[in-house]
Amino acid sequence: MTGSTINAAGAGLYISGGSSATFTGNVTNSGTFQTGIWLGSGGKNTVTIKGALTNTSGATLQLVGPDDVLKVTGTTTNAAGANLLIG
Repeated sequence: MTGSTINAAGAGLYISGGSSATFTGNVTNSGTFQTGIWLGSGGKNTVTIKGALTNTSGATLQLVGPDDVLKVTGTTTNAAGANLLIG
């Protein structure tokens, strides 16, 4: 995806099944952004953000699957009240 990406409160963004996703631009997560085990799809998912990542208050960013990778080339902000879960 190119340009700013916004995952709104109450929304979900899921990367699974050994997939790769690249976001060129800033990503703001206010909902659930999750990689990995979604309906038994397993791990080895890679998310690359070529820009800044902001995880807002009340949001969840979760890497669930084995060998899931998140790469961010810009700044990463995890606001108070946000959840960053690995494993």
